[in-house]
This record gives sequence, C-alpha cells and structure tokens, in this order.
Amino acid sequence: MVNFLIWAHVHGYTAISYDCTDSIMDFPSQETRMASHGTSCVKCIFFIVNLAVWIASVGLMVIGVWMLVESTYFWELFAEESIMPMAIMAILLGVVGFLIGFSGCCGACKESICLLVVNFLLMLLLISGEIAVGVLVLNNRADVEESMTIGMTVTIKEHYGETKAATESVDFAQQTFHCCGATNVSDYDGSVFQTKSIHGDALPDSCCGEDTESTGSCSYMSPSLKPGGCVKSISDSIKSNDLTAVLVGLAAIIVQMIAVVLSCCLISQISSSGGYSVV
Repeated sequence: MVNFLIWAHVHGYTAISYDCTDSIMDFPSQETRMASHGTSCVKCIFFIVNLAVWIASVGLMVIGVWMLVESTYFWELFAEESIMPMAIMAILLGVVGFLIGFSGCCGACKESICLLVVNFLLMLLLISGEIAVGVLVLNNRADVEESMTIGMTVTIKEHYGETKAATESVDFAQQTFHCCGATNVSDYDGSVFQTKSIHGDALPDSCCGEDTESTGSCSYMSPSLKPGGCVKSISDSIKSNDLTAVLVGLAAIIVQMIAVVLSCCLISQISSSGGYSVV
C-alpha cells in the first residue's frame, strides 16, 4: 500500500482514501429493512380495507337518497313516519363511511398522522352506530311490522288500481312473497279497486297463481288464491335469514375492528420512523 502511494505521488496522481466502514454504515440493517417491509404491508392492507369501506358507504348513501327521493314504493308499503328515519340513518352512516374511507386511503398514502387519527375516531363512531342500529332493529321489529300493516292496508284500500306506484309496489310484494293483502285477502273488501271493478269480488291477478292467465280474472273462489297476508310472509322471510344477517353484521364489525388496530399500528410505525406529515 505504501509503495502504491509513493508511485501515485511521483506520477502526479492524487491518492484517494476510502473508508470501508462508511459504506457499511450506509446500508440499512436487517431490522430496518424488516420494519420497512412491515410498514408497507400494514399500509397496503389498511388501504384495501378503507377502500372497501368507501365503496360500501357510497352504495349506502345512494340507497338512502333513493329511498327519500327517487322511489315511491317504500312509501306505499310502509307508514310514512317509519321510512324517513331509516333513510336518514342510511345516509348518515354512508357519510361517516365515506369520510372514513377517504381519510384512511389518503392518510396511508401520505403517511399523515392527522388523517389516520381522524380515521381511527370515525371508525369507532361507525362501529358504535352499527351496533346501535342493530339493537334498535331487533328491539323494534314489532313496530316495523305494525308500520307496514298500516301503510299497506291504506294503500290497498285507497290507492291500489288508482296510482301506478301503489299498484306496482303491492303487486311486487304479492308476487314475490306469494301473499294477498296486508293481513289477508279481506283487506280488499270495500276497496276502491273492487268498487270500480265489474265483478264485486274481483281481486288483483297478483293474488292468484298462474291459473288466472287462462280465466283472465282472480276472485275469492280462484283455486290458486293466496290466502296469507304479505306482512306475515315478509316477516317470516326476514326471520328465516336472521342468522345470515347477524353473521354478515359481525363479519363487517370484525373487519372494521381490524382496521382500527391497523390504524394504531400504522400511526405508531410512522411516528417512530419520523417520516410522517402533519396533514
């Protein structure tokens, strides 16, 4: 090495010293690389979960707005005072979910602790709201059935056959759930539909089976008359899917709790690395 330095000096070259320890210190340690990969993995999962929440919240808001503005079917089947709270609740939960998805995705991409904290708090609010809605629905099922009985009975008595919305909504319910009337077929007694029909015992074709296609009319004497009421049929259908609804709800809450844990991990990792942004 000494001879090389003398030769370089004689021939006019400048010797450059190179400390190998500097290059070794420049390479990240294995622990640092593992921490970086872990943060990236958490960010990826967190981003995907929040993107799913954002998409679902948009759908929930659309349903809520549709219930209030675009569709008249619900107003014909339920009492008016029961529709408004359901629609507003759907819109509010959708707005909270939208803010959660937005703050989560942006917070993960920008590594913003402020957005991640907002995401954490809103996610806890959404979980609390979902649990509250679930408890209310279970405790007020009888009120919902009563509201539907009142709303559908009034529609059958006064509006069926008179307005398109009333006729289509009742026909849809009777065909889908194989029923006739809100409580039973007697709900059509004295209705506007029967008053204006040629036969005094006429019933909607949706109250009977396919045999009305050949006769062209449905009456109390039709062999395929559906005697059961729609409110009970719809209620029984919902009750038969109670377990599925509960499992889906629990799965959604578990996914959201995972997102809460991931947000805490991400905030901790970004804070410890010192590479976060305030916004």
